Amino acid sequence: MRGYIITRYIFREALGPFIVGAFFFTFVILIIGPLPVTIRLILERGVAFVQGMELLMYLMPCYLAITLPMGVLMGSIMAYGRISGDSEVVAMKALGISLTGIYRPIAIFGISFFVIMTLFNDVIMPESNYRYRALWIYTLNSQPSVAVEKYRFVKPPGGTRAISATGMSGRSLSNVTIFDNESSANSVLITAASGTWSNNQANSRIISLMLRNGLIQETDRDDPMRSTYTPFTHIVVNINRSINDTIGFHGRGDLEVPSWEIMKRIITGKKSNAPRDEMKEHMIHLNNRYAIPFACLILALLGGPLGTISRRSGKGVGFGISVVVVFVYYAFLIGGEMLGRTTQLPAWFTVWLPNIALGAAAVFFYQRLFIAEGK
Repeated sequence: MRGYIITRYIFREALGPFIVGAFFFTFVILIIGPLPVTIRLILERGVAFVQGMELLMYLMPCYLAITLPMGVLMGSIMAYGRISGDSEVVAMKALGISLTGIYRPIAIFGISFFVIMTLFNDVIMPESNYRYRALWIYTLNSQPSVAVEKYRFVKPPGGTRAISATGMSGRSLSNVTIFDNESSANSVLITAASGTWSNNQANSRIISLMLRNGLIQETDRDDPMRSTYTPFTHIVVNINRSINDTIGFHGRGDLEVPSWEIMKRIITGKKSNAPRDEMKEHMIHLNNRYAIPFACLILALLGGPLGTISRRSGKGVGFGISVVVVFVYYAFLIGGEMLGRTTQLPAWFTVWLPNIALGAAAVFFYQRLFIAEGK
């Protein structure tokens, strides 16, 4: 009964900081990454508000898979920092509760989120990733201006001509430049003051761009000094494209299927002697499905002693420690994935390396606590 009361008490202490931490880290990632992009799509590129918000919503599970373990760490550090700072750990020891009993609740907290995040990463996130890509492809195909960038040539989805513009708003472009290098005889450079997309339905095999007030420059490939220049006031440029990658037809990658589907691909790849790089990618994605949720347990266990050690330094120090540990973890995670792709090391080892490293750190801190308790 006493163990149940302590577990419930620690859970309650950790839950508040967990929510705050998860919200804070999610907010920071959104501000740095997708939120400004979504606002720009809506305000500058003419994407409908509801469609932009839907794209952002489908991205959220991918970011939550990263930020929820961060919240678990902050909850653990703050909870044990608070009860240690108020000498409640001393009171628990005086009541005969062992260190194992004091830190067992945070292990249960971490295991609970490990189970939740495993299901989340294997059920919700793959479907959300798939729907995001399908909607993004539909957006690109129905509003090609979304794919156009300033001062950089980009081919619309399935297109054969590269386009750049300095201004994009809905179907309109300004200061348009089109480069066509597909012809075997001449390369073509078209510049225009403005342009408007037409016939740009999602599944159109041809999309058209009405250009105004510009110049066509054709250059002989064999003799680059020979060029012809043709001015125009209005011209329609048709862009042929394949529609195989529209919303109606595209397969699912490893990030868009459950883990058992990735396992099937690995088994099939081994039987068919698939390329080594392809097998590495499958192994990295498969192990990530479990390694990142398992980080909830590792970070929860690590947060216990870190919170106890930093008890006299205030909440600011506990928050700072959380940020540092999170940075170290994800630096190891990114580095591990790179090692898995570029070296001969087993992919499972490089993906689990962050958990191994922080797990070793947790063991070290608990040893110090138990040694100090023995003295």
